[in-house]
Amino acid sequence: GVLAAAVDALAKKAAGVFIYAYLAVAQLHESGGVVTLGEIECMPDGVGEFYAERIERALDDQVGELEDDPVWRILQLVCAAKSPIPLAALPALLDEDATRDGRRRVNEAVAALSVVLLTHNGVLQASHKSVVDHLVDESRELERLYVDLRDVHRALGRRCAEIGRGRASAVVDAAVAERGEGRDAAVEGALGRSGDATRFALRHAVTHLCEAEDAESGALAVGLVTDFEWLLARLLCAEAVHRVDRDATMASKAGARSAEGARAARLVARLLQIADGALSYEPLQLAGQCLSRMPEG
Repeated sequence: GVLAAAVDALAKKAAGVFIYAYLAVAQLHESGGVVTLGEIECMPDGVGEFYAERIERALDDQVGELEDDPVWRILQLVCAAKSPIPLAALPALLDEDATRDGRRRVNEAVAALSVVLLTHNGVLQASHKSVVDHLVDESRELERLYVDLRDVHRALGRRCAEIGRGRASAVVDAAVAERGEGRDAAVEGALGRSGDATRFALRHAVTHLCEAEDAESGALAVGLVTDFEWLLARLLCAEAVHRVDRDATMASKAGARSAEGARAARLVARLLQIADGALSYEPLQLAGQCLSRMPEG
């Protein structure tokens, strides 16, 4: 009968991918009323086309260039991100103005992507791994909706470096001025409303720069891991020492074109490995650890 034909048509379009069937049923429920066989037959073939159709629908027709559309820019960030993105950090990461209008544009873009992105507990991520897999598939690099990960890592790494460097000094100054039990509150005060964006930037900047795989980004990564204020700000924001050490190791490889820079990054990584226990207990020991353990010259 008609029901069997509808189920068969949906199964063929899903091509054995369960997430397609799930999303298709959700879309059919959105339409309300009785669903016809014709409506099912008009649905896109395969999960990739399904995502493409929903993304195209979400894009703003009033924006001239795809790269300027907040919807597309958010999708790019999600594809490159190493962890769920705090919603509060999105305007800063997108370099949108901090006004009410800027926040509104970001919120509207996130809402438009509700089928392909998931918001939960104040963070944003892909609704399913297949969303990212489809967008970054290199066999689609000539298509309009293709995310070039190296380009996104490069831009995101530089933006994170800018955000982190912009707040690192204030974080360090606040911690030095308040060494007692009130230090955590002082650091929070220094972070201010940009706290989520600054933490995200400090944690992920080096990773993104290294994954850009170009000499300029590699050099910037080395510059960050050999910057005392950057390192201390990361530790003061409750970052595990081994994560900072990992960044220095990555940067030493990404910045290998400069023997001096690569060596400096390796020395930082080694210092952090040796001083892990002390720095985990008291990040402000970083200066003393550097002076006592770094080789002369």
